[in-house]
Amino acid sequence: MPTYEVTVPISSLSYDEHPSWLAILPETYELNQLRFKRPVGSVNAQTVYLCIGTVSAPDSTVAIVEVLRRANEVLWAMATWNGSYRADTSGTIAREVAGEPEAPTSSPVTRTRAVRIRTVIAEQRDTQLEANAFAWRASWPSWMTTALELNYLAVATRDVRPALVIHWSILEVLADEHDPGTQLLSGLDPAARRELLRKIQEVAASFLNASSIERLLARLNDTQAESTVNRIHSTLQRYGIDASLSDINAVRKQRGMLAHGAATGGDYLEAEGQARIWVQAVLRSALTDRGQPTSRQ
Repeated sequence: MPTYEVTVPISSLSYDEHPSWLAILPETYELNQLRFKRPVGSVNAQTVYLCIGTVSAPDSTVAIVEVLRRANEVLWAMATWNGSYRADTSGTIAREVAGEPEAPTSSPVTRTRAVRIRTVIAEQRDTQLEANAFAWRASWPSWMTTALELNYLAVATRDVRPALVIHWSILEVLADEHDPGTQLLSGLDPAARRELLRKIQEVAASFLNASSIERLLARLNDTQAESTVNRIHSTLQRYGIDASLSDINAVRKQRGMLAHGAATGGDYLEAEGQARIWVQAVLRSALTDRGQPTSRQ
């Protein structure tokens, strides 16, 4: 099977409404069997890294797909700490080379200091978190992969409003994994449950049509014993994150207003910033501690 060297241009993303950090990373580093290096000369104004991977594949298209898959996983992990980047698929090239695929390892540098550059915070950082994460990539739980990809979509979007909706969805994913809800009616034995639903249906028939009653009963059957806000609060506590029920509820309200097209004023900016902090703190902890909460309790 032929071996291909695939090169993917990586550009940095920075938008006015988003909290903006410029991570000053090493000139070169290796993650997820890929090598990242600063471009020599002018590739284009936006390219900050070239991502290079060598893979065996039946053709160049398959090789490109595999390297892009690995590169995107790196960008998902980096979006929890080292800023948001985009793989330029249109500029990706593959060439056939001799020899076996390389298997580079990580070579992080030490984090040093932060300085303000215009309106952006620039901080010298390393890739140790990502290196630790990819050391156990084969064992990542599905919920973490989902949350990482969703967080990347949130930080890569131009508009903070969809970012808030996405980050709230991630909080729900985390709660479903770590503090799954139980149905309110699950504590009743089957006979009592049928009797309760029969009586509700009987009373509702005097006020609602058949379709509305059906929706009411379906909602009752799906109602959780604990609210989503309480379950998110419990999950954040498991990871040692201080978040009050009132703050979580405020984020929930802003998310609901956005999702249903209501006017929100500027409060959604604060809500998105808070949700982002919670989500990324959980993901950094999970990447470092192999998916396990590190509760202070």
